[in-house]
Amino acid sequence: MLQGPGQFRDELKRLLRTQSECAQQLLGTLESEGDALSAGDAEKLDTLTQQKATLLQNLEKLGREQQQLLSELSFEDGDSGLDTALAWCDPASELKNTRRTIGKNLERCRELNERNGLTVQYRMGYVRRALNVLNGDSASSSGIYGRDGQTSTNVQSRLLASG
Repeated sequence: MLQGPGQFRDELKRLLRTQSECAQQLLGTLESEGDALSAGDAEKLDTLTQQKATLLQNLEKLGREQQQLLSELSFEDGDSGLDTALAWCDPASELKNTRRTIGKNLERCRELNERNGLTVQYRMGYVRRALNVLNGDSASSSGIYGRDGQTSTNVQSRLLASG
């Protein structure tokens, strides 16, 4: 059981420092993931996906520990409880600045993850269209345009290859 603001601050500082390190690692992993997507490096993507999952699990665990710490001293859950706790134990706002930095890093992680996801979606669409063409599907389903710039349902398709 925590004895007062000093012990609470020390424990919260440890949690925030660990969250900050984890968020930095996630940021680097997402940047590397974007590079691997651009390079088409599937092996590296597999490794980075595993790292990303582990880091996200660690961040979730740290968040639960933080909520547990807040509840030990009857602070409410969430950001408002953390704000109240920080006002109580950290009048110099050192931890508040650390928390702000973590938030900025996590927001950047969200942006990079969305960008990487859009890259994956784009490539999957490209592969689907290429497979449609190779399988002889109609122009409208494969997104192929005619001379007039319109897709047409009456375009004759032919199988380009067979095995």
